[in-house]
Amino acid sequence: MMLLEEGRGGFMDSHKYRKVMTDMFWYGVVPEESTEDKAARSKAEAIEAKASIGKRATPKTALEEMRELQETIRAQGSAPE
Repeated sequence: MMLLEEGRGGFMDSHKYRKVMTDMFWYGVVPEESTEDKAARSKAEAIEAKASIGKRATPKTALEEMRELQETIRAQGSAPE
């Protein structure tokens, strides 16, 4: 009986999966990426880059966010109850 475990791109033989994971975590050996994995990764990176461009259009610093939060707290505190 062959055991299968789900990997990143689908299912893989459990012995192969165990060997790959052992090599990665104990010996630092990174398996080579297949052409399908490279294409999927580059597509995901392109989508992520497009999403981050929209976020960079109006950046807020931590200081600005803190000031907005303080203004909100002050407005709530000064309201009559």
